[in-house]
Amino acid sequence: MNTHVQTLDTPLFPPTPGIGQPTWRLCIFTALVYVVSARVGQVFSIEPGNVTPVWLPSGLMVAAVLCWGRRIWPGIFLGAFLGNAWAYWSWESLELVSRGFGSAFMNGTGDALGIVLLAWWMLRHVETRRCLRSRRGLLLLAIPVAWGSSVISAFFGAGGLWLFGYIGSDQTLQVFFTWMVGDAVGVLVMAPLALSWMLPHQRENTPGALLMLAVAAYSVLLALLLFEMIRLSGYWAYLVTLMVPPLFYVLFNQGERLVFTVLFLVSVVAVWATSVGQGPFAGSQPESALLELQLFIGIFSLSLFAMALLGFEQQDARALLQQRQVELERLYRQDALTGVWNRYRIKEFLELELARFRRGGSAFGVILIDIDNFKHINDEMGHLVGDEVLKSLSLLLSEHIREHDLLGRWGGEEFIVIVTDTDQASVMVLAEKLRALIEGADLSLRKVPVSRISISLGVTLAEPGDSEMRLLDRADSALYCAKQAGKNQVTSRWAE
Repeated sequence: MNTHVQTLDTPLFPPTPGIGQPTWRLCIFTALVYVVSARVGQVFSIEPGNVTPVWLPSGLMVAAVLCWGRRIWPGIFLGAFLGNAWAYWSWESLELVSRGFGSAFMNGTGDALGIVLLAWWMLRHVETRRCLRSRRGLLLLAIPVAWGSSVISAFFGAGGLWLFGYIGSDQTLQVFFTWMVGDAVGVLVMAPLALSWMLPHQRENTPGALLMLAVAAYSVLLALLLFEMIRLSGYWAYLVTLMVPPLFYVLFNQGERLVFTVLFLVSVVAVWATSVGQGPFAGSQPESALLELQLFIGIFSLSLFAMALLGFEQQDARALLQQRQVELERLYRQDALTGVWNRYRIKEFLELELARFRRGGSAFGVILIDIDNFKHINDEMGHLVGDEVLKSLSLLLSEHIREHDLLGRWGGEEFIVIVTDTDQASVMVLAEKLRALIEGADLSLRKVPVSRISISLGVTLAEPGDSEMRLLDRADSALYCAKQAGKNQVTSRWAE
């Protein structure tokens, strides 16, 4: 007797087809994967009832719907139908053919309904892109999706077996229960594994290949030891056991791919050992051994789900903290009104340029800029208009300096440009370019109720022996001369 049938989708499957790509190909592929995974699962079936403890297609098909959507439901139905027809059909008589057809049809209907409806429902309540990295996504997958889809599938599957005479009334409840648990465990083991390998966005924080191989090998060794597939002498057994805390630490701090790969590998060892009569569950009655194995895998799965959730939330919290630190650092160094660098950042940059210049670096220039008649703008048109003028001027200036130069607001209506790797002629050319730019700019086009403004500029160049104060004093003196000479012009002051 074959118990179970559901749907498939694994880590190595093709990406979602484009809009113009026929869906029927994806459905056929889904059905094929279902059938193959069902046959693989049956290799490890356990009596009574030839039940597969972990039904691989259930989790794979949940992952398929989460990735590809409801449109693949015909592939799920066809895969479940063919997978069960393979096991049930007998060509000895028309009655046996019809019984196999009816039971397989019930299996296909239960799988298509349970998996598609619950996975689609999950899509409506959580972003697919974050389904493995959020509390809501993991809880929905672990409880309503895994167990809800399994109840529907087991109801149709066990009901079909009873309706078409494959099991008696006294066996129906047991078959229903083992079918349901096997499907649910399949979702818990296979769905997150498939999603972690299929979706590119789930590959964040993925460990390196060497670490992944080492953790996977140790997990398999630990499972083989636990299920008595191998035996180690006392000291070696203790050494392997002592590595359990580091294993959980690594799982806690690495990406979901590693966590759910370990879950899959340990489950494979557990099913394999129990199917050949080894391990802690082998001494029980067949019914009890099957149930104990399923419960072990189920509890282990939920434990790793919880660990994954805690680890992912810690990673998200750490990323959020880093983002906030970057934002605070930016706010600490940026002028709140104009968005250019503030006085703190200007002095920091100036100190760095002076230190580089003293070590033999090329000279740098300083341009102090003052908006002409800005007090008149504030008095006549209001401070809000003045603020808009400052913002528009900042934007214009920032668009016409080099990326490695610095533009900052020195205070009030004064700005500063620190020009790296320059000389007297070049810095004067840039200053005149900025003066002409502002003189010719029509600010009314930038929704500022002032048509034109002008600026005065004082220019100097770093010289040997300069201090920060001495350099800025020369630039300020040059700016004062520009103001006294009639404004809207560039003057310079070089070291004597």
